[in-house]
Amino acid sequence: MAFQSAGAARYRSRAQRGRRRLLVMLGALLVLAVLGVAAYWYFSSRAAGTQPSKTAPSLSFGAKQAMDLNLVAGAVGQYASANGVLPAHFSATQDGRLVLCGTVCDPTLYAVGGFRAYNAANIRLMNYTAGLAVPDQNTMYVVPGAKCGSDGHAGDPNPISRSAVILYGAQTSSGTTTRCIVL
Repeated sequence: MAFQSAGAARYRSRAQRGRRRLLVMLGALLVLAVLGVAAYWYFSSRAAGTQPSKTAPSLSFGAKQAMDLNLVAGAVGQYASANGVLPAHFSATQDGRLVLCGTVCDPTLYAVGGFRAYNAANIRLMNYTAGLAVPDQNTMYVVPGAKCGSDGHAGDPNPISRSAVILYGAQTSSGTTTRCIVL
């Protein structure tokens, strides 16, 4: 019996040493994790302190306008690519997004937002009319079935079914001038 109890005692002491080692390793991992998080917070706060500003730089109206033109052009291109036709009309949501509509006008399907220069209600899908021009720099027209004219207005009709142009107003020294880009 004495032999068994000595073996059991040895086994218990090995098990206790194993548990102690495991607890020491877990404690060390916990300390390293806490130190890692503290170091991350410290260095990220110092890095944030050395940056000049977290605000976006001020953009000119022309730069904001170009960003909005790209948003609309991309949305119209994506809609045409997915559906095989250009949108039938546009709609504006209460939160300032532009919804591209076909037979159904569903903001969850084709909506674009984040405009910087334009209000979504001032971005319109217009039917082709020769010489069509925008009334001011705050209005954008998407005109299916048109080409750009040499004077920046809507030019000749375009027989390609998925063709469109965007007309927008650019501020010049003599006032607002209509500009045209092809989608």
